[in-house]
Amino acid sequence: MRIQYIAWVCVVIFVAGCGSDDGPSTPGPVSEQLTWIGSFTGGGVRGAVSLDLVKTEEKIAGNMVVTRVPELKAPELLLVSGTLENGNLHLELDSSRVFYGFTMTIDAVVDTSLVLAGTIEYPLAGVDDSFAARILPEESVTLLGTLLVPATVRAMVWDGTRIWLSTLNDDYLRITSDGGFIDQVTVLYNGAHWTSNALTYDGTNLLGFLPITVIGPGGTVNGSKIIEFDQGGIERSYEITHRTDGLAYDGTRPWSLDVLDRSLAAFDASGTITDRVSIDVPDPYHLEFDGGYFWTVSWYTLRLFKVGTDGRAVSVIDVPLSSSSPYQAGLAVSEGRIWYGQEISIEQTRIYRFQIE
Repeated sequence: MRIQYIAWVCVVIFVAGCGSDDGPSTPGPVSEQLTWIGSFTGGGVRGAVSLDLVKTEEKIAGNMVVTRVPELKAPELLLVSGTLENGNLHLELDSSRVFYGFTMTIDAVVDTSLVLAGTIEYPLAGVDDSFAARILPEESVTLLGTLLVPATVRAMVWDGTRIWLSTLNDDYLRITSDGGFIDQVTVLYNGAHWTSNALTYDGTNLLGFLPITVIGPGGTVNGSKIIEFDQGGIERSYEITHRTDGLAYDGTRPWSLDVLDRSLAAFDASGTITDRVSIDVPDPYHLEFDGGYFWTVSWYTLRLFKVGTDGRAVSVIDVPLSSSSPYQAGLAVSEGRIWYGQEISIEQTRIYRFQIE
């Protein structure tokens, strides 16, 4: 079914204080959000960990995302709780929120720079190793407004003058930087409408992909067919040897997010991987480059991570979350602006527009 995009709703969010005639009240406990990112190695297992926790007095609770290589390359989400008191952190699985039939604990010392050093025990995964993590600062941003798009957005990119939205309705939408509708673009692949789960722009063409699977004597290998295109159609295509979860262009060469290898892979016009950089975000999804840093989204926590060209996360952004159906729907960056999409219902995507301070 074809949908013609005629009406757009752009809502600017304002925050105002509310007065009260009530007398003074006793303030409640102050909560603080803390984000650590770290790793562990030992016994042939290497892992990445992110901790998104809220501390209220000595109690602390939140989400832990962990990736184990080579046993489990895909990230997993664990709900944790514990205490942070007198420079000591203790975390365990929070069975009050989810029943766990196994155990996991982290015990670490917290220094004055909020660096963690300790141990992680995860018997089910065969992990009993030293653990280290560093605190990530939160990036200061201003929410400029939101845009409600009447479609399921899969990916987005800024091409220097406008934003392309790749939709599940099998067409691309182009909008202005502040959300004004420009047009609807159809791209055909072998006669069928085609859109991509990842997008980037190399200054001339857009790059997207088709997932491919090769079955051979050595087993099954998942790859990606990289497709270069513009509003006039497909220019050419070639293959890379992994399934991409994000594409970015650094001004010189394109990069692919390889989640299973937990790395950023640079490639050339033949599909040859020319460079790899490990990324220490355990569950990255989508990829953009702003001229100095990569940006990615946490699959589980929906937080935005700013990542250096060495793959090291340097800060996070805490974005608003939809209570109905939060699901990542793309990321675009340009000159201090970020557009971040969340699918909020069937054929409804909300795009948040931020200014980085």
